[in-house]
Amino acid sequence: MSKQSKKVTQEDIDNYTEAIWLNPRDSDAYYFRGNAKNDLGDLQGAIEDYTEVIRLEPDYHTPAYFFRALASLKLRNYQAAVDDFNETIRLSPDNANAYFNGCDLYLIAPYCVCVLAFSNAVHNF
Repeated sequence: MSKQSKKVTQEDIDNYTEAIWLNPRDSDAYYFRGNAKNDLGDLQGAIEDYTEVIRLEPDYHTPAYFFRALASLKLRNYQAAVDDFNETIRLSPDNANAYFNGCDLYLIAPYCVCVLAFSNAVHNF
């Protein structure tokens, strides 16, 4: 039997917004609201929420950097995506997805330096 994932709704976003209103320092509420906004196609809103997570916990919440990079990539903000993939790698050098997605940028935007990501990967192994 397969498990179906719950479809994200505006009500989910409203619930996270209420949690943030009750505790504005709840980085998890911002993170999950960012994920919900991303799922509903509000990429700029997701980036704003991930940015708030990073402001609250800059060296702790590695996934916020990663998902902000993906949202930036979708918006074709390549430099922001590269910066966030690099920060993801700095905080979590074993995150293969950050290397993979960062190198995908090389195919999209040639000014992105994929070689540096691979150099970091080789150095860390």
